[in-house]
Amino acid sequence: MGDLADDLVLRCHAVCTTLGAHHRDEDTALFPWLRREHPGLRDVVDRLEQDHAMIGALMAGMESAVRSGASSRVVLGHLEGVDAIMESHFRYEERELVPLLDAVVGDGPPLPDRFWAGG
Repeated sequence: MGDLADDLVLRCHAVCTTLGAHHRDEDTALFPWLRREHPGLRDVVDRLEQDHAMIGALMAGMESAVRSGASSRVVLGHLEGVDAIMESHFRYEERELVPLLDAVVGDGPPLPDRFWAGG
């Protein structure tokens, strides 16, 4: 069981790290650019920022549960919470931002290459 727990910790850490970096890129570069260049998207950006805060808290809770050796039922509960908000967040983000970002490729905000590579 130790190997499985160690594997979960490593995978959880990798997902949390990658997603955290992606959200930091959005929070520090994309969202300020959107607010400046597309002020009509203020409410969209506000909602996405709120999602980021919620996702960060959920991911931290999940990572803590995994690290502490919580039961599979507890870890599954955390995963289900993360999954629900992530699904909603990505659908909203894709619907509201992808058409704009596709239209401004090359003229958009300066984001690291890892952002455009999907994480």
